[in-house]
Amino acid sequence: MNESQIIAAIKAHIAKGDKAAEKSEQHYIAAGQHLHTLKAEHGGTWAEWEKLLKTKVGIGKSRASELRDPDSRRLPPPPAPQRPPGGMHRTQFAILQKEKSE
Repeated sequence: MNESQIIAAIKAHIAKGDKAAEKSEQHYIAAGQHLHTLKAEHGGTWAEWEKLLKTKVGIGKSRASELRDPDSRRLPPPPAPQRPPGGMHRTQFAILQKEKSE
């Protein structure tokens, strides 16, 4: 496959993955495999790789990394710490929280 064929395959798998819920994971995996191939054949600099992703594939470097390594997918942020209600000292609040959890 030449570069344009690989890029077309990546874009097709991403589009199919976005549309087909039950097969989406398989399409994303296939797109990631094609990205591995494209990256291996790409002889340019990192900046040129980013430009290729953005201009020809239509994705950014973060999305490309996510597709190439599914385990790197971002986890949701941890819940915000609870704050004591107005007027309550943080030590009192901590004691109440500890009592609730027991």
